[in-house]
Amino acid sequence: MLEINQKDLLTSIIALLLGGFLTHIFNKYKERLTILRYTVWHNKIAFSMEDQVFGSIQVTYNGIQVPILYYSSIHIYNESNRDLDKFILNIVCDDSSKMLITHGANKSS
Repeated sequence: MLEINQKDLLTSIIALLLGGFLTHIFNKYKERLTILRYTVWHNKIAFSMEDQVFGSIQVTYNGIQVPILYYSSIHIYNESNRDLDKFILNIVCDDSSKMLITHGANKSS
């Protein structure tokens, strides 16, 4: 007949309870995660320069001279079955750049 001493039984019960608790915490954390697919495009529209053929080329936006003007587009795709109603997206750029216009749209299916 199989003998189980109290110390082994207590260790097994504690390990079972601890494993169940950790699994529960992990699943709660995992439910909060959603992986989103995204694409980013940066298109150079114009840049200021001194050219030997064309001379001085200056790019201005609303009267402000800018060295390089980019058009950037970010598309985010929610391919999960979850509704992200409290989704917050922060887009930043480095200190030497400036966002002139921002626009967001929700293209629901």
